[in-house]
Amino acid sequence: MTPTPGGIQPCESGHKGEPQVVPILLTAIEAFSHLRIFLPKDIRQQAARDTAWKSVLEVQRRFPDGIGLLDPVQNMGVKDEKFLELIKVRFCCPCYLRNLC
Repeated sequence: MTPTPGGIQPCESGHKGEPQVVPILLTAIEAFSHLRIFLPKDIRQQAARDTAWKSVLEVQRRFPDGIGLLDPVQNMGVKDEKFLELIKVRFCCPCYLRNLC
């Protein structure tokens, strides 16, 4: 697991934790979901963080097999030819060629 500021780690599955707001690096993000949840305007208060956490739990309950990833072509309607070519190279090349493409 990658270290986080202040040594904060997620609690184990099935255990009760406390929702926290922590900074992360952009490089820590691997993918985006096509779902979104609406957050309270100010999540500094514990009650607001609890509300946000309940929304996350509800999404996990509704999608037990995992949440679909955002597809920029299908979900966002991206039609730029250069972008489509980049996606084609990134996801169609065998793994060992990706670094060479």
